[in-house]
Amino acid sequence: MHHTESNDVQTCKPEIIAFYNDTISGFDSLDNKWPITLFNALLNIAGVNSFVLHGCYEKNVEIPRPTFLKELAKELGDKHMDR
Repeated sequence: MHHTESNDVQTCKPEIIAFYNDTISGFDSLDNKWPITLFNALLNIAGVNSFVLHGCYEKNVEIPRPTFLKELAKELGDKHMDR
């Protein structure tokens, strides 16, 4: 498709680079979202695992999962907030 070494008049970049920059926007958006999705999935797995372990210990009081997760998030963030 791009067999000549012509430059874009507005940007002075090679035409192939300008074409790439104009057509890549959909992929860039997708690439930036998957790390956040993966991080949120890992946080969810860690929250479920910690809730299960909390329930296995006989001396712990039984609490609903949403309450447990809110308390867990608060306790994990307290040290950073104090700093």
